[in-house]
Amino acid sequence: MTIGTDYLTIHKLLLIVAGAVSLTSLAAQPPNASTPDRVVLTPGSSSVERTRYESAVVELALNKSKARFGDYTLVYHDIAYSRTRTTRLLTEGNEVNVITAPHLALDPKLPPNALTTIRIPLLKGMLGKRQLIVRRDRLAEFEQIENLTQLRQFTAGLGFDWSDNLFFERNQLPFFTGTSIAQLFNMLRHQRFDYFPLGLVEASSALANSGMAQELAIVENVMIEYPLPVYIQVSANKPQLAQRLEFGLQQAQADGSLQALFNYHYGDLAERTKHALVLPLQDLAPGSYRHH
Repeated sequence: MTIGTDYLTIHKLLLIVAGAVSLTSLAAQPPNASTPDRVVLTPGSSSVERTRYESAVVELALNKSKARFGDYTLVYHDIAYSRTRTTRLLTEGNEVNVITAPHLALDPKLPPNALTTIRIPLLKGMLGKRQLIVRRDRLAEFEQIENLTQLRQFTAGLGFDWSDNLFFERNQLPFFTGTSIAQLFNMLRHQRFDYFPLGLVEASSALANSGMAQELAIVENVMIEYPLPVYIQVSANKPQLAQRLEFGLQQAQADGSLQALFNYHYGDLAERTKHALVLPLQDLAPGSYRHH
């Protein structure tokens, strides 16, 4: 995965301050180096900001567990596969063995014991807080929304395989689908639908990266919300790796470095949106999905 040099420099310094001993990457290893754990991570998100943060969390957990579990190599696998193929690769645990994603994100046909979920939420519920991105010439229209009945008059744009779609169906909120965030921004620009809901942790950066900030805007005073926790999930074929990452996350929680990393990326979001009207969506019906 390619991440800017400035970002990596800042990220390494942050981990050192947080208590990490050192960073180990694939490039730093001799060709025949033997390491206890080879971690192949695919961040299960489409936004650059989430990918950076969630990858940094995995790296922090690996460093926090280094004294107990030994060295590691960390490989970023950023090929965009379908959800079904990603699920298969994770189940096999060879080409990919770790993902950061909402618990609903993977193939619902996945066997219950195919993955080990480390139930420490990475985003503190903020992915489920969805800001509405709209055309600027319709901003005032959306700023008047006060309830879900009014929101149902408009059509959302969602990824074709997003788990969010289940919540929109459950709450009778109409939507169209697209294949990527870039396509969805373009569809909104051309009025194929009315609003594009993105997580609080990614809406601003995604809009800035879209190149359409002159034409589109975020509705600052209204959000919708539904439960969409993001977890580290590990192939069941890698039980020691799952133990390592859980231990590392627990250590990072205990010493405050996990919170420090979150604050570095997202610390001001709650403050900036504390006065927004939040419209909670009804949760999914029991049995309509399985918690991994």
